[in-house]
Amino acid sequence: MCIEDGEWHKVADFSAVYLTFLDGWLYCIKYVKEGNESKHMEIYKMRLDGSEQQILTGDECERCITNAADGWIYFSNHDDGSSLYKMRTNGTELKKLNNDVSSHIQVAGEWIYYLKGRFGYPKIYRIPINGINTINDSGGK
Repeated sequence: MCIEDGEWHKVADFSAVYLTFLDGWLYCIKYVKEGNESKHMEIYKMRLDGSEQQILTGDECERCITNAADGWIYFSNHDDGSSLYKMRTNGTELKKLNNDVSSHIQVAGEWIYYLKGRFGYPKIYRIPINGINTINDSGGK
């Protein structure tokens, strides 16, 4: 509830996770349901007030957006072993960047930082935004 006016301000009428913002747009994962069950997820974008809603991926997918920068969305694609991908914010130019199980993705300058691994103690890695030469941030490859 908003402190100033005491009202709730709903932006969308669907269930969503993994919000990120860039240039006046909100990007999220929309749950697509059949009955009471979630069947798949889609990458969605909309204006900050909920207008101009658009599906960026129309195929069934299970992807989690984790960052957006410089006209790109960076995400872990669970349909492909949680590999790191990027896609233009208009849904074009989908590009796979690595074969690693990637999570907690952050973009800083010309680098993408992520945690590699699913269980135990994931390590911090970085990769140039063009997707070549993965580097362990502690110095190894």
